[in-house]
Amino acid sequence: MSGNAKPVLVFLNHWAAQLGGAEYSLIDLLSCAAERAQCHLFTTEHGPLVDKAQQCGVHCHVDVVKHSIKQVKRDHLILTALRSWRGMAAYCSYVFRLRRELRHLRPACVYANVPKSHFALTIIRWSGLRLRSLFHVREIFRQASLSLTLYKLLYPRSLTRTIAISRAVYAALPRCMQKKACVVYNGVAIPKTVRHQTTWSLISFVYLGRIVPWKGCTTLIEAFQYVRQSPDSPDCTLTLIGDTIYWPATYRTALQAMINGGRLQDCCFVRDGTSLVQEELQRHHAFCIASDNEPFGRVVAESMACGLPTIAFDNGAMPELVDNGQTGILVKPGDSIKFGKAMLELAQKPERIRLMGEQARRRAARLYNAANQVPQIYAEIENLGRDTL
Repeated sequence: MSGNAKPVLVFLNHWAAQLGGAEYSLIDLLSCAAERAQCHLFTTEHGPLVDKAQQCGVHCHVDVVKHSIKQVKRDHLILTALRSWRGMAAYCSYVFRLRRELRHLRPACVYANVPKSHFALTIIRWSGLRLRSLFHVREIFRQASLSLTLYKLLYPRSLTRTIAISRAVYAALPRCMQKKACVVYNGVAIPKTVRHQTTWSLISFVYLGRIVPWKGCTTLIEAFQYVRQSPDSPDCTLTLIGDTIYWPATYRTALQAMINGGRLQDCCFVRDGTSLVQEELQRHHAFCIASDNEPFGRVVAESMACGLPTIAFDNGAMPELVDNGQTGILVKPGDSIKFGKAMLELAQKPERIRLMGEQARRRAARLYNAANQVPQIYAEIENLGRDTL
């Protein structure tokens, strides 16, 4: 990527209608890349990702796939793919059209941001179109899973590199990917100042993210029920904030029924998502996330930047983000009672919440500052673009 002309870079992100951590991180990257390169974003649906990319000066290509494959889940890949055969056929047709576009653009590098984009790029590479490719991996692969096997078998060996969003993700990569992989943490905006909570008569716990089963929302409610049933529990609330993305909306109904059944209606709430993440986080005292093997958790870094301690399970990337006992509390995975005990411990010691939050904010500024992390990701793209075909 040299010379006076701006290099052509292509970014693949299958989804665009909803913004999750992967999409927000991509927006940060596009904002950085658009200042230095001619950037093209390819998606299969319209949505806020496309709108925000266009605001950055990115050329957006939306190839709407008629039959959705949203319900093709990685844990049951073959079965759900067979059930969604029309969607798979439409996906393959999309990959063919994408190949034609990439052949025309001749990009210096193609960046794939999510698994369905990884496989689209992999198929194109195996079809004989030689492209420098960067895979951004945000998943912790389960051993012996079909997804891991497919990555082992199909991952292009030449002109390809991988970015893992955490050491936990890197450790789960197949060896063929680890050889050309590096770890770069997601970056988040670090607010110059935060609004410190000065009222401790009511301790407010918050989870902000996708309201879906794998984020452990039921575990959070179970843990909070333990807190409220404890005879020495101070006044406290738990608020779950987020949209139910690519999952049936009935899940939210089930959560509300669980709240009602536990008689928590006056202190436990499920609310819609918000784009004002930092402002919302600063209305609360402590952040809680109960997902199992969380690969990174962008919102954990955001909550740290806002001065909130974190309670999470001691697996996945959480031990990398949370300094146990200093910036939050890590508990035995899957144990809702111990999770509840950790919540109760903080609720009873507001001064500890304040001290942990201050240390969390300093840690976020040092390790997860977007001003440092995003240029590192772009540098990987730039370095790959210099490789000789």
